[in-house]
Amino acid sequence: MTGQNYTSNINDLRNEYSDRTGSNAPKVPKLTAPPQRHILTRQELYDLVWSVPMLSLAVRFGVSGRGLAKICERALIPVPKLGYWAKVHAGQPIAKVPLPAAVTDAPTRIIIKTSAS
Repeated sequence: MTGQNYTSNINDLRNEYSDRTGSNAPKVPKLTAPPQRHILTRQELYDLVWSVPMLSLAVRFGVSGRGLAKICERALIPVPKLGYWAKVHAGQPIAKVPLPAAVTDAPTRIIIKTSAS
């Protein structure tokens, strides 16, 4: 049973109980979905960061743009500088910064957890 199905089943049961106990009984608030985790390699995250603007990628992962930037910083993944995407859309040739070799203390797998709402 996935987390989403489990959460919706629990909410259905609680609200059904509230309905049966009387109209004045308070409804049980819905449970929030459990946080999701995305596990990527350094190379995968590097490729994503250089193919999509950071803010769009952050929304896809359910984190803030700054949070994603910090994840990249900790994993020693270079990110596009300010104005990179404007230059790309304008058709200007611009080189991307190569991914440096991993050092011993840099993680090889990156776990991105969605932010709690």
